[in-house]
Amino acid sequence: MYTAGAVGILAFLVAQTFQEFAHWAWIPFAILATIIWLLVPYTALAITRFQQTPMAAVLGLICFIVFVLSEWVARNVHDIDPGWHFVTMSSFLLASIAFAVATWRDTERWHWLAPAAFALNALRLSGRIASTFGGVTWLEPLNDSAYYPFVLAVNGPLLAWFVLKARASRDAGL
Repeated sequence: MYTAGAVGILAFLVAQTFQEFAHWAWIPFAILATIIWLLVPYTALAITRFQQTPMAAVLGLICFIVFVLSEWVARNVHDIDPGWHFVTMSSFLLASIAFAVATWRDTERWHWLAPAAFALNALRLSGRIASTFGGVTWLEPLNDSAYYPFVLAVNGPLLAWFVLKARASRDAGL
């Protein structure tokens, strides 16, 4: 499960990197496909964390599913209300907070990678919401020039966490 999660996050990072440096017409479709593919690592995370933190695992997965569905709607429906992006960002914010809680009590020495990544994502999304809907203009780079660096800062540690969890599971014979 962790290996599939790592592959999903890696695919998302590759698509985001192409979006940052190449402006090809098919990139938005690739981004949407990899966002949908992120259901794999987030579902794996919810399943594996359910025994320790059932409420956080279920809430995180539900909010992430709402995020994926709202991203799909936002990318496929023309003339969508700008307020729809509030649903997208706030659902991902809530998923990040829930998954930060769900991963907080890991025991491996690198356990902090996932909760730190989710906490950073929650801060990033709070800033994007404040900028987009609250008029906090000094946070506007979170929607523009700082978007990609934050995607790397959040998903890089998550990728490492999934790879390390996959290795630990393999070594434990799970």
